Amino acid sequence: MTDADKPAFARAIARLAVALREKDPDAVMMRVYFDTLRDIEIEFVVAAAERIVTSGQWFPKVTEWRATAARVETERRQAHRALLSKLPTPLCDVCRDTGWMPHDDGRVSRCDCYELRRLEVLGRRAWPALPAADATVSQDADNVSRDSGTTCPPGQR
Repeated sequence: MTDADKPAFARAIARLAVALREKDPDAVMMRVYFDTLRDIEIEFVVAAAERIVTSGQWFPKVTEWRATAARVETERRQAHRALLSKLPTPLCDVCRDTGWMPHDDGRVSRCDCYELRRLEVLGRRAWPALPAADATVSQDADNVSRDSGTTCPPGQR
């Protein structure tokens, strides 16, 4: 998270407090939680808060919120990988959707498409759609992400 994510974080922690009948979080509590969760993307922090709202019985400790955010991230990555594996052809001709671009000397480096796939997992970019024959997986992906209007570089969908 960055300082620009503080308003979204404040909404998430306030929603948790109301839903789980916790006293309003004060500035110190919010700062401690924000600083401790700072290394996690805001999308996973907010999704974890929503999950805790629907399944938690009390206000989470920072470690519980972190663990829930990690589960959300893992589930999204697994769902994304499953979707990519069902596509008839890889989205990226360079790395074949591995995220790693091979070089002639045997080294590898991050492929340009890695950032696009990351944005898809975060929900900042629409997930790729499967061919019409299997619309249910595409619908599941749409439920996790939203279209941000970005486009892929040449050679990548």
